[in-house]
Amino acid sequence: MMLGVGIVLVYTLAGGMFSVAFTDLFQMLVIGAGMIYIAIIVSGIAGRRRRGDRSRRGRGKFDFWPKPEARDVILFVSAWATMGLGSIPQQDVFQRVSAAKNEKTPPWVRCSAGHLLLLRLRAMFLAYSAIMIDPKMSPI
Repeated sequence: MMLGVGIVLVYTLAGGMFSVAFTDLFQMLVIGAGMIYIAIIVSGIAGRRRRGDRSRRGRGKFDFWPKPEARDVILFVSAWATMGLGSIPQQDVFQRVSAAKNEKTPPWVRCSAGHLLLLRLRAMFLAYSAIMIDPKMSPI
Protein backbone atom coordinates (compact mmCIF):
# COMPACT_ATOMS: atom_id res chain seq x y z
CA MET A 1 0.00 0.00 0.00
CA MET A 2 2.78 2.40 0.89
CA LEU A 3 4.57 1.64 -2.38
CA GLY A 4 1.41 2.48 -4.34
CA VAL A 5 0.90 5.69 -2.37
CA GLY A 6 4.53 6.67 -2.94
CA ILE A 7 4.33 6.11 -6.69
CA VAL A 8 1.08 8.07 -7.02
CA LEU A 9 2.55 10.88 -4.88
CA VAL A 10 5.66 11.14 -7.09
CA TYR A 11 3.60 11.29 -10.27
CA THR A 12 1.20 13.82 -8.76
CA LEU A 13 4.11 16.05 -7.75
CA ALA A 14 5.35 15.86 -11.36
CA GLY A 15 2.07 17.54 -12.18
CA GLY A 16 -0.33 17.91 -15.04
CA MET A 17 -1.32 15.31 -17.57
CA PHE A 18 2.00 13.57 -17.06
CA SER A 19 0.91 12.52 -13.59
CA VAL A 20 -2.53 11.41 -14.78
CA ALA A 21 -1.07 9.39 -17.65
CA PHE A 22 1.46 7.57 -15.50
CA THR A 23 -1.00 6.97 -12.68
CA ASP A 24 -3.42 5.42 -15.20
CA LEU A 25 -0.59 3.35 -16.68
CA PHE A 26 0.47 2.04 -13.28
CA GLN A 27 -3.11 1.23 -12.27
CA MET A 28 -3.81 -0.57 -15.56
CA LEU A 29 -0.65 -2.66 -15.23
CA VAL A 30 -1.53 -3.72 -11.69
CA ILE A 31 -5.16 -4.47 -12.59
CA GLY A 32 -4.10 -6.38 -15.72
CA ALA A 33 -1.53 -8.46 -13.84
CA GLY A 34 -4.05 -9.25 -11.10
CA MET A 35 -6.65 -10.31 -13.65
CA ILE A 36 -4.15 -12.58 -15.40
CA TYR A 37 -3.27 -14.19 -12.08
CA ILE A 38 -6.93 -14.72 -11.19
CA ALA A 39 -7.69 -16.03 -14.72
CA ILE A 40 -4.97 -18.68 -14.38
CA ILE A 41 -6.45 -19.91 -11.10
CA VAL A 42 -10.10 -19.70 -12.21
CA SER A 43 -9.52 -21.37 -15.59
CA GLY A 44 -8.34 -24.53 -13.85
CA ILE A 45 -11.42 -24.61 -11.61
CA ALA A 46 -13.83 -23.84 -14.46
CA GLY A 47 -12.17 -26.46 -16.66
CA ARG A 48 -12.68 -29.15 -14.04
CA ARG A 49 -16.31 -28.11 -13.64
CA ARG A 50 -16.90 -28.13 -17.39
CA ARG A 51 -15.58 -31.67 -17.78
CA GLY A 52 -17.82 -32.84 -14.97
CA ASP A 53 -21.06 -31.34 -16.30
CA ARG A 54 -21.59 -31.12 -20.06
CA SER A 55 -25.25 -30.08 -19.68
CA ARG A 56 -24.29 -26.45 -19.01
CA ARG A 57 -22.62 -25.95 -22.38
CA GLY A 58 -23.87 -22.78 -24.01
CA ARG A 59 -27.26 -22.26 -22.41
CA GLY A 60 -27.79 -19.39 -24.83
CA LYS A 61 -24.90 -17.35 -23.45
CA PHE A 62 -23.21 -17.15 -26.84
CA ASP A 63 -26.31 -16.00 -28.73
CA PHE A 64 -25.49 -12.57 -30.13
CA TRP A 65 -28.87 -11.30 -31.29
CA PRO A 66 -31.71 -10.86 -28.79
CA LYS A 67 -34.98 -12.73 -28.91
CA PRO A 68 -37.61 -10.78 -30.89
CA GLU A 69 -39.33 -9.59 -27.72
CA ALA A 70 -39.60 -5.93 -26.71
CA ARG A 71 -37.73 -6.31 -23.40
CA ASP A 72 -34.80 -8.17 -24.94
CA VAL A 73 -34.48 -5.79 -27.90
CA ILE A 74 -34.55 -2.73 -25.60
CA LEU A 75 -31.85 -4.25 -23.36
CA PHE A 76 -29.73 -5.09 -26.41
CA VAL A 77 -30.00 -1.57 -27.88
CA SER A 78 -29.34 0.08 -24.52
CA ALA A 79 -26.23 -2.06 -23.98
CA TRP A 80 -24.85 -1.10 -27.39
CA ALA A 81 -25.70 2.58 -26.83
CA THR A 82 -23.95 2.51 -23.47
CA MET A 83 -20.82 0.88 -24.90
CA GLY A 84 -20.74 2.90 -28.11
CA LEU A 85 -21.78 6.35 -26.95
CA GLY A 86 -21.12 6.22 -23.22
CA SER A 87 -17.35 6.42 -23.44
CA ILE A 88 -17.23 9.55 -25.60
CA PRO A 89 -17.56 12.14 -22.78
CA GLN A 90 -15.11 10.38 -20.44
CA GLN A 91 -12.23 12.44 -19.17
CA ASP A 92 -9.49 10.02 -20.26
CA VAL A 93 -10.77 10.00 -23.87
CA PHE A 94 -10.80 13.81 -23.87
CA GLN A 95 -7.26 13.85 -22.46
CA ARG A 96 -5.98 11.56 -25.20
CA VAL A 97 -7.56 13.72 -27.90
CA SER A 98 -6.19 16.91 -26.34
CA ALA A 99 -2.71 15.47 -25.82
CA ALA A 100 -2.20 14.43 -29.45
CA LYS A 101 0.50 16.70 -30.84
CA ASN A 102 -0.15 15.89 -34.48
CA GLU A 103 -1.66 13.33 -36.84
CA LYS A 104 1.28 10.92 -36.33
CA THR A 105 0.29 10.12 -32.72
CA PRO A 106 -2.52 7.56 -33.48
CA PRO A 107 -0.25 4.47 -33.87
CA TRP A 108 0.40 4.68 -30.12
CA VAL A 109 -3.32 5.03 -29.56
CA ARG A 110 -3.89 1.74 -31.42
CA CYS A 111 -1.45 0.01 -29.06
CA SER A 112 -3.33 1.42 -26.07
CA ALA A 113 -6.68 0.41 -27.58
CA GLY A 114 -5.41 -3.14 -28.10
CA HIS A 115 -4.38 -3.37 -24.46
CA LEU A 116 -7.77 -2.06 -23.33
CA LEU A 117 -9.53 -4.61 -25.55
CA LEU A 118 -7.50 -7.44 -24.00
CA LEU A 119 -8.33 -6.13 -20.53
CA ARG A 120 -12.07 -6.17 -21.35
CA LEU A 121 -11.81 -9.68 -22.81
CA ARG A 122 -10.10 -10.87 -19.62
CA ALA A 123 -12.99 -9.45 -17.59
CA MET A 124 -15.53 -11.27 -19.77
CA PHE A 125 -13.53 -14.50 -19.42
CA LEU A 126 -13.53 -14.16 -15.63
CA ALA A 127 -17.27 -13.45 -15.55
CA TYR A 128 -18.10 -16.46 -17.71
CA SER A 129 -15.76 -18.67 -15.68
CA ALA A 130 -17.50 -17.56 -12.49
CA ILE A 131 -20.86 -18.53 -14.00
CA MET A 132 -19.47 -21.93 -14.98
CA ILE A 133 -18.15 -22.50 -11.48
CA ASP A 134 -21.36 -21.39 -9.73
CA PRO A 135 -24.36 -21.21 -12.10
CA LYS A 136 -26.54 -19.68 -9.38
CA MET A 137 -24.51 -16.46 -9.78
CA SER A 138 -25.94 -15.91 -13.25
CA PRO A 139 -28.80 -13.41 -13.39
CA ILE A 140 -30.03 -15.01 -16.62
